[in-house]
Amino acid sequence: MDKFYRLSAAPRTKPMLLFFVLLLSSFCTFASDNQHMIPLTLEGRIKAAEIVVEGEVVSKQSFWDARHKNIYTSNIIRVYKVFKGEVRSEQVELITEGGTIGLKIHAVSTALQLRPGQQGVFFLKRQQQLPQSPGSQHISTMAYGSQQGFVKYDIANNKAFGAFDSYSSVRELYQNITAQTGQSYRRLSENEALDTKPAVEQRQQQTQSTKRAPIITGFEPTTISAGTGTTITITGSGFGATRGDGAVEFRDADFGGTRYVRPLPSAYISWSDNQIVLDVPSASLDGGTPGSGPIQVVTDDGDTFTSETELFIEFAYSNVSFDEKTFRPRLVNRDGEGGYSILFAPSMQNRQAAQEGFRRAMATWSCVSGVNWKIGASTTIEDAEDDGETVVRFAPNNVVGDSVLARTISYYEGCIGGANQDTVWYLTEFDMEINSDITWQYGPGAPVGRQFDFETVMLHELGHAHQLSHVIMPSAIMHYAIEFRRVIRDLSTADIVGANLIVENSIGENICEPPMELNEDAGCNIRALTVFPNPINESNNTVSLVYIVRMGTATLQAQLYDMSGRLVREFDVTFSDTNLPVELDVSDLAAGIYILRWQERDRGGQVKLLKR
Repeated sequence: MDKFYRLSAAPRTKPMLLFFVLLLSSFCTFASDNQHMIPLTLEGRIKAAEIVVEGEVVSKQSFWDARHKNIYTSNIIRVYKVFKGEVRSEQVELITEGGTIGLKIHAVSTALQLRPGQQGVFFLKRQQQLPQSPGSQHISTMAYGSQQGFVKYDIANNKAFGAFDSYSSVRELYQNITAQTGQSYRRLSENEALDTKPAVEQRQQQTQSTKRAPIITGFEPTTISAGTGTTITITGSGFGATRGDGAVEFRDADFGGTRYVRPLPSAYISWSDNQIVLDVPSASLDGGTPGSGPIQVVTDDGDTFTSETELFIEFAYSNVSFDEKTFRPRLVNRDGEGGYSILFAPSMQNRQAAQEGFRRAMATWSCVSGVNWKIGASTTIEDAEDDGETVVRFAPNNVVGDSVLARTISYYEGCIGGANQDTVWYLTEFDMEINSDITWQYGPGAPVGRQFDFETVMLHELGHAHQLSHVIMPSAIMHYAIEFRRVIRDLSTADIVGANLIVENSIGENICEPPMELNEDAGCNIRALTVFPNPINESNNTVSLVYIVRMGTATLQAQLYDMSGRLVREFDVTFSDTNLPVELDVSDLAAGIYILRWQERDRGGQVKLLKR
């Protein structure tokens, strides 16, 4: 009798969804993982950074590199306090990757994004000055840990928030830093906004004695998508007759909800004392992505009320910000064959297992949405740059970023045309950089120890290439961080709805570029039986079988033959769309070489097995 052992997993069904489904129902099912950054401790950031300062962003300006291939942004930081490092000037330059110049936008999925007026603590490393940078007269630095290189202040409430850490007060952050450095900070200039801010309790008492505090009584809908043009209506009282400097704030999905972000002013449709109506974009003033959780209303006077009910954002269509507005970029026909040809760089070409894991992740998206991706010819290109080619490569930690598993760089162009002189943005190419210093499990086996699952991370990064942004849900494929050994190799219903919406928006008429063509044969016939370990592990006499199922279940008929052609075993095995391995007990097999033949409907093949 054959013995099968299946790893436990919650069942999942994934019906193919058309665009109109978005208008008919809301979905609450998710995948099972969290993706693409590894938390860095405060101690680790302090030790690794050459400079640790408190400062404020006073200006920013994007610029091209010397080869006109990549856009960077020069952020000038006014320094208030120095916790570590030799800083004499009151200003330093912080270079971040990506930016906007004219109708060109480069967006890096893991890059720190800043705006003038933001304050906090910066963890910096010195770098060679870039003569083409508008801030080259200052000390040139980069953020250690990318997005984790900045702990942002909420000055109104005297709090501080990082990507994975939060502090109940700015003073608490000071104490944590000085405890690590063993010395007090050095003050370079006065931080008037922070030092003269009234205590939160005092301000609340003043508010209560002079006027009604804002109250949120409800909002509709409570489940929504971001960046799709959908609106939310918030009801309550005390919002103020006009918005002024008021805002609605959402949890920041790019930082796991530890802090709030504000939409652009153009998102607001109406504002009155008892009702606010606005679009829910996936871009914000702070560069973050609105995510699930309580929402806040901040009045023109700075008073804040947080809702008791949580908003659930199931997926986010990546928006680009331009001219104080947000736009939904389209996928187009860039390769003349309907979409995008993906090239494996030399660093990827010698990693066959990585290529196979990438292909599986690519097919997972293509099979549910018809996004037109294909693997092109090999290339000698070993750079991520605006060159018209979509390249996937491995790169070291100091390129991809400390604590970053992988990142996707999206290159956008805009054009203005049509009767209404509309601005349309589209994706010209994307590049992907994978951290070569990470211990990867390429599959199909599950990661062990301190390994990260390659296919899981590729599925997340390809979600960015598909134009999906982060959400707040530790079990969702577009969540922003990952743990060791976590595995998710399929998509949720919400992922599928979002992907189909993006494709639906991309295959229609386009005034700028030929629209993307639906991939009718999206590689969904890649199903093949994978067997591991092979040779069979002598210690436990089991072999794991993996067969990718896109929806529901699939039953394989299998026959095992020895080298003389004798049938030694015949069995059926059923796989589900949780795509977990099924273990087969082979303890009764003699040592030798075997051929495993299998058939599933119109697909079949054979695998050679060795038992020592």
